Amino acid sequence: EAILLSLKSGLCGCRATEIYPLRESREKVVTDEINSEKDLNKLVYVSSGSRVLIPELKLELELKQIDKGFVTTVEGILERFKEKTEYVCTQENVSSECAELLGSLEKAIRGELKFSLIIEDPFGRSSVF
Repeated sequence: EAILLSLKSGLCGCRATEIYPLRESREKVVTDEINSEKDLNKLVYVSSGSRVLIPELKLELELKQIDKGFVTTVEGILERFKEKTEYVCTQENVSSECAELLGSLEKAIRGELKFSLIIEDPFGRSSVF
């Protein structure tokens, strides 16, 4: 349970979104097994200061305290990882590693790869619904 506050300026069109959990889960580590394409639609709330891990793919996303938390789906998290991986692959000469990781990410996005989604949250506010 959370309050989602979304604001839009009538003058400049700027948007701001804030998420306020109504309760803390108290769980510092949230783990969810993603076994099917249906699991990709699960909603995920990642609060500021958290780390998102997919150990099978050796992926990690760390939000600093100043970063905003976000709501997405498991598929949305995979898309974030894919986008960042594609960017890194264009900056560095690691083509074989990149091709392998991007292939695995594509399989995961299609629901063809089972993996664990782990969120480490020092405040216990993150959740998978």
